[in-house]
Formats: sequence, C-alpha cells, structure tokens
Amino acid sequence: MNANFARMPSREAMIMAGSIETFGMDIPETPYQKQLVQTFYPHYSPKTLHYTAPQKNELPKQPISTIKTDSGYRSYQVLDLPDFGNEYYQQNLDWGKQFLAVNLYDVCYVWNAFQKKIVGTIHHRHELRCVKWNPGGEIVATGQVDAKLLLTEVSEGAKKLLSRKAERESPIFSMDWRANSELTLGTTSEIRHFDARKGKFVKRVHTDGRMLISMEWSLDRYQLAVGSNDDSVSVYDIRNGFDEPVVQYAHLAGVKALQWMPGSSFLLSGGGTKDRTIKLFDVAQNKELSQLDVEAQVCSLAWLNKQVIVLGLGFSASQAGNVQFLSYDPTKHTLKKMEANNDQKGRISNVSKDPNSSEFCSASSDETLHFWEPKPQITAGSGSKSIFDYHSQIR
Repeated sequence: MNANFARMPSREAMIMAGSIETFGMDIPETPYQKQLVQTFYPHYSPKTLHYTAPQKNELPKQPISTIKTDSGYRSYQVLDLPDFGNEYYQQNLDWGKQFLAVNLYDVCYVWNAFQKKIVGTIHHRHELRCVKWNPGGEIVATGQVDAKLLLTEVSEGAKKLLSRKAERESPIFSMDWRANSELTLGTTSEIRHFDARKGKFVKRVHTDGRMLISMEWSLDRYQLAVGSNDDSVSVYDIRNGFDEPVVQYAHLAGVKALQWMPGSSFLLSGGGTKDRTIKLFDVAQNKELSQLDVEAQVCSLAWLNKQVIVLGLGFSASQAGNVQFLSYDPTKHTLKKMEANNDQKGRISNVSKDPNSSEFCSASSDETLHFWEPKPQITAGSGSKSIFDYHSQIR
C-alpha cells in the first residue's frame, strides 16, 4: 500500500492561502482515504498533504440516505436581508435573551422578534464579521474586519459603551462571552480576552498563525472550544492555565460550526467543503463518540434540544436542502438525518436559537432571514391550521 505525499508547503504559504477552502491541494475524499490519513498521519493537517489513492482494494464510497423523519419544525416568518453577503467565515447573526442582532455589511440591526420591529441600529465604519450578545442580553459586541471591537448597550435604542482596537491589524473572526463583562475574541493567530469593566485586553494566547473562525464557552464557563481554518478543534481550560489546549481533534476542512451539547461535556462540530462531516466528541473522556457524513459544507449548527440539531449548510453533493435537521440518540450516541428544507436558496451562513423558547432563525446568502417554530399539534376535529407567513424587511 503506497501513499505518495508531495513536499509540504511552508507555514507562510499556508497562511497566505487563508484556509482549506481555497488552498487548492488534493484532499482525501473517500472514507478509505480519510481513515488512512487520520490513522497514519494524525498530527498533520490534510491541507499540507497531497494524496494519491491506492489503485486496489479501495472501499467504495457509500451514499448515506436521508432518514425520512419529521423534525417537527416549520418556517413561519421571513425578513429580507439586503447586503447580507455570502462570506463563509462571517458570524453575523445572534439571538440574545432580549433581542436578535444581525449584521448587514457595516450596520448592526437589533430586532425585537416579539414586537416584530427594529429597536436599534449600530453604525460602523467598516464591514462587520461577527456579533454576540452577552449572557444578560443587554450588551451586544460587534467585530470589524479592521480588528475594531465595539460594545453597545441596547434597550429600546442603542447606546455605545466603548470602542477598542487591537494593537495588531487582524480581523475578528469569532467571539463569545464568558460572563456579562468578560469577552473572548478569535483573530488570526490569537485568542484575546477582553475585560469590559477595565476597558482593555487582559490576556492573549498565541495559536501559531491559525484563523480562529468559531468559538464557544462551555455552560460552566471553564472550557473554551475553538474551531480554526487549519482543520482542528481545540479546547482550552482556565483550570489548566489556558495557555495550551487540553483536547484537540481534527476534521478534513476548516471548522466554522461548533456548539456544546446543553448540560454535558459533549462537543458537536462540523467541517467545510472537503470534510462535510459532523462529529460528536466527548471532551471529558477525550474520545470521539460519533460522526455523520452530511454531504455538504457545514457553516453553522445549533442544538434545538438534547435530541434535535439543526445545520446550516453550504455547498452540497445533494440538493435535498440547506437547512438540515438531525436526530441524536443519547443511549447509542448516534446521529441520523431527518428532513431537509430548501426554502432558502443560498448558503446558510448562520443559525441561531432563541434562548427563551424552541424557536430558531437562519440567515442565508439569498438575503433572507427565516424564523422557525415547532409545528402546531393538530388534534382530531380541530381542522388544519394555516401557516402564518409574515414578510417584512430590515433596511
């Protein structure tokens, strides 16, 4: 069995390439190829490997059929999102405890989903890459491509609290709050901790040139999961000094989608175009529990409850739909496809769940924002219920 690998590119070449999505190297495609690389080269990113498949004994790729199971959700409201864009790395949607925030180029719109109206707009000088509400839901953080961070207090309006720019010119790709006044940012090659009370960055962790394109704190706020464009997921623990990851595992493409399972040490993550895989990983035991080929670029995901997951998908090998629902069996730790919805026609860059209910929303490159709710239970004699379709615009 021969594997022919080309000379690895330099670190500088990989950084200039930006991400696995654009680097242009041949990547293992079949389950056989993926298993071979992960087994014999566990410490190398597939980005740096040029793979020539064996000519014999190759296992054929088995298509995974969609499980025809109803998720119990429907799209009930649509908003227009002019200039939302089609950037894979953007994290421009977040549903907080009080309001929903969505970035449209250089303006952050704050939407009251209950009253169905805009309650504030936050204008910026440059394009926005990410947005995140603090746990209390009263302060929203926005990050610009020029590395500028803006914190804004929102009630029935928008009041800017402070604006800070990092010393180094590096775009902010991801962010999450550890507490109401403690914010963590992901840039190129650094994790940065910001103390809103002091108004300054209080800690930096270097990450060797990786673009940190997703992050989320665990529910107990001790562990931070970080997905990067070098195809890895790293977990840092403040009880272990936070300078080095305590757990790491790999996908075969950049990891923009990740989220902790509610109330557990399980982490769910999804890879980009060359990976197309969802992985469930037990961080406490440092082992993979399950994985599923979803046949599409995974851009975003959210746990709707402990047994139902929604994925926002991009480039797909099948045309079933780009809002994909999954079921999770907690006894066997298995993931299965449920139905997929194709009401939105573009890449689903972001999905975000309402922390106060079972609803969620999905933002697409077709410049629409869909709101989803559990389908009403229809009992005998009640008759069919029409779907309420409210169409408005965020301008």
